[in-house]
Amino acid sequence: MEKDNGLSLNEIAIPILALSAFTALCYFAAVVLVPTVMAITMAYVLWPVIARLKKWKVPHVVSVLLVVFLTVILVSLVGLLIYGEGSDFVSTVPEYWAQFQQLRVEKLPEMPAILDTLVNTKVDELLKKIDITSLSSVPKYFFKGVGSVLSFLGQAVLVFLLTIFVLIEQPAYHRRLRNIFGSGRSRATSDMVDQVSGRIAGYIWVKFITTVGLAIVFSIGLLIGGIKYAYIWGTVAAILNLVPYVGAYVGAVPPMIMAFVQFNSLSAVLLVLGFILAVQLVESYVITPRMLQGTLNISLLAQLVSTIYWGWLWGAVGIILAVPITAAVKVFCDNVESLKPFGLLLSGDES
Repeated sequence: MEKDNGLSLNEIAIPILALSAFTALCYFAAVVLVPTVMAITMAYVLWPVIARLKKWKVPHVVSVLLVVFLTVILVSLVGLLIYGEGSDFVSTVPEYWAQFQQLRVEKLPEMPAILDTLVNTKVDELLKKIDITSLSSVPKYFFKGVGSVLSFLGQAVLVFLLTIFVLIEQPAYHRRLRNIFGSGRSRATSDMVDQVSGRIAGYIWVKFITTVGLAIVFSIGLLIGGIKYAYIWGTVAAILNLVPYVGAYVGAVPPMIMAFVQFNSLSAVLLVLGFILAVQLVESYVITPRMLQGTLNISLLAQLVSTIYWGWLWGAVGIILAVPITAAVKVFCDNVESLKPFGLLLSGDES
């Protein structure tokens, strides 16, 4: 009878050291990795359109340049719209906050004392310092590791340039990946690359479509309800919906506060909350599962932990890309014998 000697020190230490080295690499190389990963993600979003143009006999390079050019124009127009509303909103924040404080005292006198102290002191001091120039710190968080060096415009140009080169090189790069471990393993490597690419592409495309759809539906619904700055709240709620568990609820808070200030009514707050949560529930439990159709097989706990991990490493970019990155890691682990236990740990299967 063979004796079970348990786990050796090497079997425990090597994975921990590998994870530590990987974490250090991602953290200190963020200045390079963050725009690169963003460009690859954008390439996944744009590739179906480029593939369609190629089927219509449009040359590959022309298709890439045309699609990226139209994307830049569309993103710029949307960005200008949101920035214009954001500038107006920032200038009126103190006025709205004063109204909110007054209504809070009238409508919510039972608010806990600790929250009452927080609202009446700390926030007032902070709002006096708010100015539109403070929004320049947003890119520094979103492009963590890059924002302290380049301006927001420079970062965006860098990402779009990288996206162009990724899309142009995509066919040749895929061929190189198939032979990366030698011609004898090209079939196995090709299968793994196809699995990783397929799952990431499917997830990113579905999330892109649903996020844009949510932003449109939220904005239209809030506009119909008469909520000011609906374009901002709709877009913010849609983006925050990418964060597992808490994103859907956090995204509902700003329009709820705005409804409370505008209409002086708790029923208006509940209507906004009900509308946003109803739309998100339909998206989360009906639309997205049908569109993904088992594309990802990652446990909810693994999704939450990966969101925290990548958010710590790369800020907002890490939070948004945590799940597709984890999906890629899982496929890689599933295809490497020594890493299969880690793939099983990430799996959403009950068996």
